[in-house]
This record gives sequence, structure tokens and C-alpha cells, in this order.
Amino acid sequence: MPGFRQVLSLVVALALLLVQAVTVETATTKKKPVEKAPVSPPMVFAIVRSATVGCEPNCPQWISAEGQIMPGSASQFRKILKQAGKLRLPVVITSQGGDVEAALAIGQMIRERKLDVLVGWTLFTGCNPTVKTCKLPKEQKGVYAGLAMTSRGYCLSACPFIVAAGQKRILGAGAVLGVHEITTQPITQRIRYNETYRMVNGKKKVLSRKVVSRKNIIGKPTTKLSKSFDKKLKAYLTTMGVSVAMLDLLRLAPPSAIHTLSNNEMKSTNLVTAFGDAAELVSNSLCKTATPADNCKVEKNFIAALAQPPVPTKAFQPGRSTSGPDMTFAIVRSSLAGCEPLCPEWIFASGKITAGTPALFKSVLASAGKRRLPVVIRSDGGDALAAMAMGRLIRGRKLDVTVATTLFAGCPIDRTECRSGQDKRGRYRGTFASIKDYCNSACTLILAAGQKRQVELWSSIGVQRLAPEKPSADDKILKVSAAKNPGDDIHRELDAYLDGMGIDRELLATMDKVPAGGLRNLNFTELKALKLVTGPPFVARDASSAMCQASPPAANCIKR
Repeated sequence: MPGFRQVLSLVVALALLLVQAVTVETATTKKKPVEKAPVSPPMVFAIVRSATVGCEPNCPQWISAEGQIMPGSASQFRKILKQAGKLRLPVVITSQGGDVEAALAIGQMIRERKLDVLVGWTLFTGCNPTVKTCKLPKEQKGVYAGLAMTSRGYCLSACPFIVAAGQKRILGAGAVLGVHEITTQPITQRIRYNETYRMVNGKKKVLSRKVVSRKNIIGKPTTKLSKSFDKKLKAYLTTMGVSVAMLDLLRLAPPSAIHTLSNNEMKSTNLVTAFGDAAELVSNSLCKTATPADNCKVEKNFIAALAQPPVPTKAFQPGRSTSGPDMTFAIVRSSLAGCEPLCPEWIFASGKITAGTPALFKSVLASAGKRRLPVVIRSDGGDALAAMAMGRLIRGRKLDVTVATTLFAGCPIDRTECRSGQDKRGRYRGTFASIKDYCNSACTLILAAGQKRQVELWSSIGVQRLAPEKPSADDKILKVSAAKNPGDDIHRELDAYLDGMGIDRELLATMDKVPAGGLRNLNFTELKALKLVTGPPFVARDASSAMCQASPPAANCIKR
């Protein structure tokens, strides 16, 4: 005889392992990645064609992989492989690590395609894939132009698992490989159901089950790997031809630090098959032989898109407001993993230039002592007289000036006003980032003072006529503060200042051509001609720990 119907609430505990920056599984549970704000921009993939002179029409190509490895990075890599088609393109990678599961998945795809891997980075000479406003011409077919570099490249944390998958595994000259322990965080998920069932011949027959609630109970982070995941990592490394002794190297550094692998450690584990430069994989000569390399491709109409199209002489965009906060300063120490005890430091400068800015800057210089720390600036301008006063302080100390953004440790990328905590010496922690950097109007006078003057290729460097005007309360355009003495000939002072800094006099003439309320953006070619920059485009890796491992280390590398 059939039994009766009843409703019963059950509590079922399912154990899930969640990871801080990486995902780990157990043999009995499902995996769910921890979604956390990246400490740097997520990994971006792009196919790049060599911009070296003389290679066209048959040039080497490669896959650029730069940024933090996220749970979705594997699917993005799969798309870039589909774009590459049958070409066997080497992977040029720089990353501070991230999601281990995604790294393993990317590694599997690399080995399946028998691709080579180089620890290095790409200097994009045209459009940069991270700049969405720069559109590639149809002739490029979604392929960027650039140069493969190695110095200051790095591959840390989960990234070496991707290197391990390469057919050839090359550590570029001046690049770094580093590892640390994998952290997992257990979370128990309690799921409450409403279940309806019927007893039939003494046996329960479930008719329906509905989830009522879910609750996560977070456990303590641990560096102890489950047996199943440890087995998975060993199987992966064995398949790739890398010694499982690499896992022992992970235990040499806690999650908060990085163990930089020595040449002997890389050789003994077979993690690296060669030490050299990018030429081994992307040299033009590889495409000039009777049998060109697998990553060479003939393109008859490849034209690299400019990162910043030249602005017509008479076309000016509206000036930007300087109604924001006054300029603030901070001494910042790199928070990149693996740099301690010798890390780069710099002076952060951001905001509106006011009459009080030089005095504030002078106090920061006093805090820096005899150290030659570069000035990293981001400003829409302000008081031209104050900018020149600050510039003279910079030139007197022979400091470099870079237009870039400082991303303070623990702060989201979109909150540039956020600051990290200070250490006992008053230093902040942070890294460089490219977030629509700019140096406009009077700010260019500060840039002009640098011993070395650098801007990123996609930075906005804008000029306009500088005059001692008195701004009204409703003024929303870029203007300089009124001079203390209305009779001062600011034009003559600007001419003498720029001449003393070694800047081409055409810069002042360019400023004078911009009408009130306008802003003339200078492209990189113009910046070089006017001597506002002294070298190639700046890249954020110039502040990486690798610059402090050179012999001798950079002047702003400070030992703690």
C-alpha cells in the first residue's frame, strides 16, 4: 500500500575549495574560482607582427600575453589561437601570476599546438591592444605591430606553469622567473532544500526538490594542497617534461613573497631550455631562409596604425578643467612581488599646480634626502609660474620626469585618488599603471625639466597659450593663476625657462597658436622633435624589480 506525502527540510554541506588568486580542487568536490579585483589589469592577448625595419613583406609574428591570469584568460587564449589559424606562433609572456587552473588550461593548449614560450614583453609601435580608442586599419587584419623585448620581463607565481608548457622555454635576457606557495581557502557551502517524497513499499521516492537557500562559511586560508591537486600538478609537469622538484621550489617562499629562481634551479628542473633574447624566436632572419620559420607570414599591405594620429594644426579640442584637488606628493616604493630588499622608489605627483606646489615639493625632496628619485606626474596644469619653480627644483637635483599613473597597493584601478597605508618611513606602496595618463598646459613645463623625460605612447600631452589671467568663478577651462606682478612678461620668462631646459623654441610658438580654451595634443613624433621626450616611449616595466637587479642598479633602487 502506498505511503504518505510529506515535506522535509534538509541541510546538505558541500565542501568547495576557493583560492586567493588561484583555484584548487579536491577529489570529492567541485571547483569554484574566487572572483577578486585584480592587483593589475587582467591578461590581454594579441597577435603581433614585427615592426623591425626591413622585414616586410615576410615578417615574424607572435602572441603577446601580458597581465594577470584570470579565470577567463583560458577562453580568451583559445580565441587568439583561432585567430592565428595554422600559424605556430610563439608566446611572449609577462605576468605576475594569478589563477593556477587557468594557467594549466593555457599550458595544455600551448603544448597541443607545440608552441614556444619566451619570458619577455611587447613594445607596441602602433596601436596598443589595451587602448580601445585606437582602431586597427583593415589592412592589419586584427594584427598589431611591435617589437619583442626581454629586459624587465617577468613571469611569477602561476605564470611559470605556462612557461613549462612551451616546446622551447626561453628566459629572455634581463627577465625574471619567480614562484611561491599556492594559497587555498576552504569554503563550506550549506544548501537548504525543500523536498517532497512518497514512501512506496517502504522505500522513499523523491518527487521534487527545490533549493531554498545557500550560505557560504569561509574557512582559514591554507598553503596545504589536497592530494588530488598535488597529483594533478605533478602529472602536468611530468607531461611537459619538467621535474616535479619544481613544486619543492614553490615552498621556498610564502604567498606574500617571491622566490626568484636561479639559473641552476631552472636548469635542474628543466623549466627553462635556453637563456637568450627574443631574436631566437622573432628575428627577421628567421623569415629570410629557404624554409622560413613557422611564425613567418607574408603580408603585402600591412600598415601599422599610429597610436596617436597627428592633430591638424588648426584643430584644437576643448581645454580640460583644473577644478580638481591641488597637487599632492608621495614617495612610493614598488609593491611588485620579488623586488625586496632592493626595490625602485619614485615621487608621485598628481593634481592641480598651485602657488603652494613648489613649497610642498621642496619638503618631499627633503624627505628623499640625497636619493635621485624620478618624478611620476599626472596633471591638467595650473599655475605656470609655480610649474617653472617646481621645474627648477627638479633640474637642480637632476631628476627624471615620467608621465604615468601610480596605482597604490590595495586600490582599485578606477580609483586614482585611493592611497595605500604608509610604512614606518612614510613610504607608500604601489606600481605603475597606464590609465589615460596626461600632462597638459603648465604640466608640460614640469616635464621639460626632467633630466630624462618619458611618456607612454598613448599618453595625452596637451599645450595651450599660457598667460597670467585671472580666472572667473565659472571658468571651466585650463588657465594659469595670475602672476604676482601683473606687469611680468610671462612670455619672456617662458622663453628663457624652456631655453634653459634644452627644449626646442618651437614649443612656445606651438603654445601661442592655441586659442583660449583650446588644447593641442602633441603626438609622439612631435614630442621628440620638440625635445619634450628624450628617448623611446616609456613602459610601466621600467619600474619593475628587474631594473634593480642590473649591474649597477638604477639610481632609484633603494635597499631596505
